[in-house]
Amino acid sequence: MATPSSSTLPAPSALAAASHAFQLMKRVLFKPFNATRWFGMGFCAWLCSLGTGGGGGGGGFNFNVKTGKNSFQGIHPEVTSLFNKIVSDPSVRLIVIAIVAVVFLIIIAFGILFCWLRSRGDFMFLQRAYYPDETIGACWKRAAHPSWSLFYLRLVYMAVGWVVVLAIAIPMLVYFLVPFIKSGDFLFSPFFALCGAGMVVAIAWRVLTAFTYDFVVPIMYWNNMPALQAWRVVFSLCAQHPLSVFVYFILMHVWIFLFISVILLLGVLTCCLGLIILMIPYMGIVAQLPMYLFDRAYSIYFLTQWRPDLVPAPNPS
Repeated sequence: MATPSSSTLPAPSALAAASHAFQLMKRVLFKPFNATRWFGMGFCAWLCSLGTGGGGGGGGFNFNVKTGKNSFQGIHPEVTSLFNKIVSDPSVRLIVIAIVAVVFLIIIAFGILFCWLRSRGDFMFLQRAYYPDETIGACWKRAAHPSWSLFYLRLVYMAVGWVVVLAIAIPMLVYFLVPFIKSGDFLFSPFFALCGAGMVVAIAWRVLTAFTYDFVVPIMYWNNMPALQAWRVVFSLCAQHPLSVFVYFILMHVWIFLFISVILLLGVLTCCLGLIILMIPYMGIVAQLPMYLFDRAYSIYFLTQWRPDLVPAPNPS
């Protein structure tokens, strides 16, 4: 029997996807409860969460922060003195630049490592959604090939992200922080323009990373596609059903908010013992596994409604 094409199927429903995802989460984690399964899936969820929890000087009016004869310079003399010493003393400036460079390189190194592990973890956790009792070793091996394509794509994300961040941060430093420390003045209009640009970039980054995890990863996994080819399929989904995708994205944050609210409530009801557990890196993810599995299954069931020939629905035992 032929599988119906995407053009003959109704628009995918985010509510239906959420209902199926919730049922799968209950069946896998609670019917019956299996500690080995829970902690194994929790490890894969922990891997795929690593590293997540990215003007002009002309117009405008000057905003002045002063009290009597004193400006910010007089209010915080220690800060001003340190700033002037860094600016005027070449040896101190060189030390500060070296420290900043070392810290920056360490951040980049860990960012690349986490990016690689997260790319592998994404496929491992996806496989556990379909095969809850699969061993970690088998999941690691199965994720080896597709994770490299995803890793390279995320390296591009990282490089572009740093360029965009610096393009916003450097003018912010020039037009806001340095003038504010030196005199208590800064240009109001460029400051708010840069803040607005930062908000737009943050929203775009959220959409990009969410759709990569939610849609690109399952399509790559089931069709042996490289990341860019999978993205073209995702663009096709967005073009065919933009409203459904928009509702999916909005409801995704609603579900996350509800899950977090329940988790925090349980933490408070356990006399904050649960909140302490949430702060422990691996254990915190294990404790939130129902939310992570629901989120993973939510995107799968949404894609399945659109293209069951592309991404099958999970049917774990």
